[in-house]
Amino acid sequence: MKMKKIYKNRRDFLIQQLKSAFSNTINIFGYSTVLHLIVEFNQVQFTKELLEKIQQLGVKVYPVEDHAIEKGKHYNRIIIGYGHLTTAEIKEGVSRLQRVILRIYILVSK
Repeated sequence: MKMKKIYKNRRDFLIQQLKSAFSNTINIFGYSTVLHLIVEFNQVQFTKELLEKIQQLGVKVYPVEDHAIEKGKHYNRIIIGYGHLTTAEIKEGVSRLQRVILRIYILVSK
């Protein structure tokens, strides 16, 4: 039971950090899962290049598209695992993710 509470606290912290960083531009799925969430970004397409930039900053995310049965509909969704991370690592990871996505979004919208 203790681990379940630890994972719930990490999940809640990750959700709070994501909402703080991306406000109303995301939807979060998987509230009841133990070790990961699916995050849908309203105006972001997770291309191979974007995923590589995120990984270069030390943030590991997984595209939902790679795991979907029906292909071509999930490019704006990623899976974020958190079970093995501390709250400090979660905070830093979300900050890095935000930095990359904002940089790409600003370049695209110019």
